[in-house]
Amino acid sequence: MTNLLTTRYWFSIYPPDLSTAGIKVFILIIASFMVAAIITKILIIKSKERLHRRFLRKIQSQFISNIIVMLLMFFLMYETVPFLGGRFWFIFWSLVNVVWFYFIYRYLKSIPNQKNEKKLEEEYKKYLP
Repeated sequence: MTNLLTTRYWFSIYPPDLSTAGIKVFILIIASFMVAAIITKILIIKSKERLHRRFLRKIQSQFISNIIVMLLMFFLMYETVPFLGGRFWFIFWSLVNVVWFYFIYRYLKSIPNQKNEKKLEEEYKKYLP
């Protein structure tokens, strides 16, 4: 466990072979993203409101993108490709996900404002010929 806290572990250009536990973790993460993407797709189909569907599509695109990136990372780590199979890509991937979730969160917070604007616009158009 102390090995996880060293820079040599995270920034090694020549990573070691992927262990069986690592393979199982990758498969579990990829499978969980697939299940989440399928559930999100079902929610998109059942959702009646356009703003909620748009929010769910943003989340679904993030899940699908993560599946693709994780499959690529798994392949590169399994084949022990120098530099591209490095562990520091996990740090980069995590930072990208944090930024992506921040923008999704900002959109989620803007939904009530968009609903109010739509309601005001409908009220305004009600009196126009």
